[in-house]
Amino acid sequence: GLLIPLAGLMRVCKWFWPHVRADSLWRKKGLPPVLLVHGSGANDFQWLTVMAFYLSPHFDMYTIELHKNPAASISDYARQVADEIREIHQLTQTPVTLIGASMGGLVATAAAIEMPGGVKKVFTIGSPFRGAPALNFIALQPQRYTDMRPGSVFLTELHRKLNQTQIEVLCFGGRADVMVPDETSYPPDIPHVKHITHPYG
Repeated sequence: GLLIPLAGLMRVCKWFWPHVRADSLWRKKGLPPVLLVHGSGANDFQWLTVMAFYLSPHFDMYTIELHKNPAASISDYARQVADEIREIHQLTQTPVTLIGASMGGLVATAAAIEMPGGVKKVFTIGSPFRGAPALNFIALQPQRYTDMRPGSVFLTELHRKLNQTQIEVLCFGGRADVMVPDETSYPPDIPHVKHITHPYG
């Protein structure tokens, strides 16, 4: 019963002390490491409920807050996540499972391609592997949004590199997702990438 008030308190702390990490209370040495990667416009506290109620009993939890440089590309974020994977792998001596939401799924996948020996699996949630069609109607966009437009250079290259690896990726899409329609939430024709549709997501 204390988890929800505690999560709220940690959010308040984040406003005053931005370097506070959301995973501070959920590190459990000896359990399989999981790194959670948030989406665009969010931060690592996006994962508080998921960690508290679902993952923390079973995994050693890590989060990352992607840097706030407005000019950053998804490739820039992927390098940041790859550095975090390297640190976790050195600390635990165990391959890391990555979970990414929306843009975070693309970031996690791109990072896994750069760190194949350090990653066990990648799970993505509503990530626009084939682009987010709504972004075609926004004229002025930061680079990360340009990267997520259908047919972008970044997405084309991500598909090519992913097809050349054997990294296990499981993509979750939702029939009710307006920004990332289910049919855009997984890359085309890559055998080791699986896709599950959530009927209500």
